[in-house]
Amino acid sequence: MEKNTKENDDYTFLQEQIKDRPINKKRLFRQSLTTILLAVIFGLVACVTFMLLEPVIEKWITPAETAKEIPEMTLPEEKEEIRPENMIQDEEELEEPDESDMEATQAIISEAIAKVEVGISDYQLIYDKLNKVAAENRKSLVTVTSFTEDVSWLSSVVMNEKNSYGLIVGDNGQEIFILAETGNLRNASGIQIRFCDGTTVDGAIKGIDSGTGFAIVAVDRTLLDENIYDRIALASLANSNLSVNNGDIVMAVGNTMGNYDSVGYGVVIACGVPVQTMDHNYKLIATDIYGSRKAEGFLINSNGQVIGVIDQSFNSPDMSNQITGLGISELRVLIEALSNQTPRSYMGLYLSNVTEEVQKQFDVPSGVFVDNIAIDSPALNYGIRKGDVIIAINDAVIGSVNDYETELSQYLPGDAVVVTVMRTAAEGYVEMNNTVILADMPGGIK
Repeated sequence: MEKNTKENDDYTFLQEQIKDRPINKKRLFRQSLTTILLAVIFGLVACVTFMLLEPVIEKWITPAETAKEIPEMTLPEEKEEIRPENMIQDEEELEEPDESDMEATQAIISEAIAKVEVGISDYQLIYDKLNKVAAENRKSLVTVTSFTEDVSWLSSVVMNEKNSYGLIVGDNGQEIFILAETGNLRNASGIQIRFCDGTTVDGAIKGIDSGTGFAIVAVDRTLLDENIYDRIALASLANSNLSVNNGDIVMAVGNTMGNYDSVGYGVVIACGVPVQTMDHNYKLIATDIYGSRKAEGFLINSNGQVIGVIDQSFNSPDMSNQITGLGISELRVLIEALSNQTPRSYMGLYLSNVTEEVQKQFDVPSGVFVDNIAIDSPALNYGIRKGDVIIAINDAVIGSVNDYETELSQYLPGDAVVVTVMRTAAEGYVEMNNTVILADMPGGIK
């Protein structure tokens, strides 16, 4: 026992005691801070990468759902309306009328007419029925209120508001589209739409056309209740090229007499009168209705269909109070383009058709005649001149203003087109080619 104790004492120098390693607090702090900074940097890089790639990945994974997010607004196709007087039977089916039968029929008709007594009550009845048509049409009318800010002489901010009439022309399931006059909309700080049932919601400009002064305002469908169409209605648009004739009954609804919610009654006295705007021609419908020089609203027929949009700017000075409007058929393309915010190119020309009579009398080539050119327009900048006759754009033959409008609509702003014109020279008309780079339609999209 003593021996073992002695041996242990001899080796005590070999014994060691294990102690915990001291913590370097500064080093630990630096490592922790570095880890946190790297984590933050990684998170930021991941967020930026996700934000950049998310739309691409979503479009790649679900392309069909993305396409449905913004459906286009399309107007119902125009019906080819045929008036009874324009219905012509096949000549082979026509039989020569018997003169004796015609005389007998005429006698019966004359006798029946003689028995009919028309009084003031019958005249009033006609207006009562027309008034019902106009009242039903009010479901598709709205009041568009634009708000603009102004500063008074006391340096206080004053909110001004201006009311105008609008027409419900379309619905793509997400938005309701309203055709209205531009007025103060372009500089408005806010827009409100009041429907016929009193519902008032905010609206937003989709597009403005500087040529006609018309605009499209949209209302978010989520701001309206599901049963809104129980109280309002989409406007029924007529084919103003086929269904409007001189002598037709017409009503002017809107602010037609200087008062809101006024109605004027009359007949069409002229239709299809061409009027020029930049790069587009429209057809004017003139009525015998006497109204305000600043009238606004819409023209409707006896069936309650809209045939035109009131526009007094084309009236001659001696007929400034005559209610006139642009035919709705020519405005359909414009309405859809503004509603869908489709980029619209322009060349800047005021054109007229070269009729066969003009061709023969003045020896002018077939095509469209350049009456005027807008200042600082692509046409002016790239060599088109007043008096030129446009006969082609690229490979498309241009024989009318309608051909020109159709061809121009095929191109986007920034596209280069070759415009072939016939230009007067000492030896007569000579053919020239001008390359024109199209530009954005001024004021086309808000």
